[in-house]
Amino acid sequence: VKEVCCGGYHIGVVEESGDLLTMGVARCGATEGDYLGQGNTGDCRQPTRIESLVGRVVHAAAGEIMMGCVTQDDHVYTWGDSDQSSLGIEGRQQHQDVPHIVAALTGKNIQHLRFSFGNSAAVSAGSRLYLWGTEGHKWRTTPGLNTPVPQEFNLGSSQSTCLVLECVVGPRHTLAIAYNRSHQLGGAEASLELCPV
Repeated sequence: VKEVCCGGYHIGVVEESGDLLTMGVARCGATEGDYLGQGNTGDCRQPTRIESLVGRVVHAAAGEIMMGCVTQDDHVYTWGDSDQSSLGIEGRQQHQDVPHIVAALTGKNIQHLRFSFGNSAAVSAGSRLYLWGTEGHKWRTTPGLNTPVPQEFNLGSSQSTCLVLECVVGPRHTLAIAYNRSHQLGGAEASLELCPV
């Protein structure tokens, strides 16, 4: 086992082989997407492979009512309940029973995914932060970033560069751990900072 993630009603297991197995409650309501990504097959009491992703998954994350993963070919997939646009799939704001590509993150070399209710985030290998969803973002320190598709979010200013190392999301907040490099009058200072987003 390479990685385990837990959502509100479901879990995911990434195997060393690149397979993603899911189990748990498939959905909590008739109109919600399949949290397990199995195509609306019902609840699973045993870990079951998502056949469309066999041998390709390098990272997975789960939110309260959704899941997502990163594949070896640099794609991000999400599925489940799209409440508050948390899936990030352009043109598909409905719930999804099977994995769908998040086109806005293709080729971005995403290393970490984080999901909460209505609040989603991704961090790239290049230390870039991408945010989407509409519910949690209205509480941000920087308003106006309510978007159904991932958008890059710059924590730095014209005098500093913030390289995001990790982030966490909750239902009403996002917090990034960033390496802040300030460029001031001939010198460069560096510090590790917690940055409310």
